[in-house]
Amino acid sequence: MANEAIDPIRLSQLADPAAAPFEGVLAPSTKPLTGNLFEDTLHKAVGALEGVSAMELKTDALIQGFMDGKVDLVDAVTAASELNIVIQLTMTVANQAIQAFQELTRLQV
Repeated sequence: MANEAIDPIRLSQLADPAAAPFEGVLAPSTKPLTGNLFEDTLHKAVGALEGVSAMELKTDALIQGFMDGKVDLVDAVTAASELNIVIQLTMTVANQAIQAFQELTRLQV
């Protein structure tokens, strides 16, 4: 078991419900694009946050399942670790967006 290689998670797995444990949580939105860049970007960001929220609920359900003896510890810990990574990524992107907005507001026109 110590010699087994661990396959890294790839972004393509997150979009493939068969490969990801959170069946389509991070799947792209089905709402058609409006052509307005700001509106489309904002809609995608809100959809991504909703995906993180859904992922949190599924992780909570797995942890509760472990507490009830219905889910294996490895599955619960893996889900919690994946959620932690997604939340860290979300916070990083949000902080970068805020920083970019602050720089734009400081520009003198």
